[in-house]
Amino acid sequence: MKKMLLILAIIVLGTGTLFADGTQPPGSGTSIDPYQVSILDHLLWISTNSSSWGSYFEQTANIDASATSGWNGGAGFSPIGNSSTKFSGSYDGNGYTISGLYINRSTNCIGLFGYTNGATIQDLGVTNVNIVGNGQVGGLVGWNSNSTVSNCYTTGSVTGNDWAVGGLVGLNYGSNIVQYCYSLCSATSVGNQQVGGLVGRNGWLTGNTVSNCYSRGAVTGGYYSGGFIGTNNGGNEVTNCYSTGSVIGTDGGGGDNVGFTGGNSGTVNNCFWDTQTSGKSGSDAGTGKTTAEMKTHTTFTAAGWDFEVETANGTNDYWDMDYSGTINNGYPYLSWQDGANVSLPVELSSFSVHAQNNAVIIAWTTESELDNLGFILERSKGDKASWQEMASYRTHDALKGQGSTSSRTEYTFTDVTVEAGESYYYRLSDVSIQGEITTYPPIFIQLVAQHVAQPTEFVLYQNTPNPFNPDTWISYQLPELSSVTVKIYNVRGQLVKTLLDGEQTPGIHRLLWDGRDHSEVPLASGVYFCRMKSSSHAQTVKMVLLR
Repeated sequence: MKKMLLILAIIVLGTGTLFADGTQPPGSGTSIDPYQVSILDHLLWISTNSSSWGSYFEQTANIDASATSGWNGGAGFSPIGNSSTKFSGSYDGNGYTISGLYINRSTNCIGLFGYTNGATIQDLGVTNVNIVGNGQVGGLVGWNSNSTVSNCYTTGSVTGNDWAVGGLVGLNYGSNIVQYCYSLCSATSVGNQQVGGLVGRNGWLTGNTVSNCYSRGAVTGGYYSGGFIGTNNGGNEVTNCYSTGSVIGTDGGGGDNVGFTGGNSGTVNNCFWDTQTSGKSGSDAGTGKTTAEMKTHTTFTAAGWDFEVETANGTNDYWDMDYSGTINNGYPYLSWQDGANVSLPVELSSFSVHAQNNAVIIAWTTESELDNLGFILERSKGDKASWQEMASYRTHDALKGQGSTSSRTEYTFTDVTVEAGESYYYRLSDVSIQGEITTYPPIFIQLVAQHVAQPTEFVLYQNTPNPFNPDTWISYQLPELSSVTVKIYNVRGQLVKTLLDGEQTPGIHRLLWDGRDHSEVPLASGVYFCRMKSSSHAQTVKMVLLR
């Protein structure tokens, strides 16, 4: 009898190891009744119960996983899915997060999900991860196969000792779709290859697509390391993605072209990287842009990216941008990250200059405007080092914005203070009702010596800049030989300065006033009037001096 009890005890003890650790979450794991995951103990049950890896899961609360740093003798969390039993189920994060996940293992296929096949993972944030593995290591998925990952993101650090290490996914093996995702993770595999800010290697087999995603974490690796993807193999596609993180690594040829991807034999469409923050001017694929260009929506809309508050590129509104820099430091972000339409204060579709009669006509067009107070126009002579405001919505009604509109609006301004043979840069900024200023890339024009058509009427132009400090240009045109006076008066009507008193030929003329009176004493801030008078014509403009 005692012997039988002992045998029974051994059987009970032995079979106890067949049951998973943790607590089974509520639900039956079907599509209509998924497991409801809300605590760390539920994740433990999933990771240790491989028989559930084909089921449906739905997260219902944020989960603090920082306790995993003390699990399994320091090895941490055991990934969901491995090479023998892959995760083939569905995990819907419902917009919730798993924070502080810790894994430190010397094996392959490491991540929250170690190995997937035919899985769906969506709407999940895995934040502040600390994940270490050998090869095929990712913040969300280590080895991803025939699966769809969408609306997910990672932050923290991911480290591997072998190939295919990525901030979100280590390896996209074949027929995967990764879309509307981002990673802020640093991705590291010192001395080894295929390390990327979002994906380490896109493709062993063909059919992998990555679209509308971005990465901003630092990348450190060896061959085929890139700011966004380490290598994109033939038969695989990357579309409408960007990266900004610093990159240490080499391309397939041992060179330094690793800004976006270190190796590419597939297709990369309309993708960009920040040449300044990455420290890399070259890439095996993609287009390099300055930080300012990366924070300007027209860089992306011109390439066909679908942004909120524009319809030319579609109405799915995948992307948004916050020009105040509060969200994502001013870089484009995925519209699901924030529900408000804060992008595109102005959708500038054209900005051009052309010379006409020794003047420059500046023209620009907006396709839509959002909370647009107006524009500021600046000019720099000969280079882009010294900008001077020429006109703004404060001084010229023609530069006032339309507020919010989805209609096309055309603007023009004429600069008559240019000189034949000189070169100029012009740049435009818009100002929102909230006071946010967006400055667009400058444009250049070289004027040539040319015959100036004779003006047909007397015109005194508004001074530029205005307001001004310390000096301003006063321009006017004469249709005939004339005796002309140009005088400055204060608000009391007192003459403070005579700039010109004499005869002048027909044409466009300009005078520089330095804000001083007839005794060369600097005048105080205030309103002044410039009056041009000839024998047959007189005209006055108001000027504002701001000390």
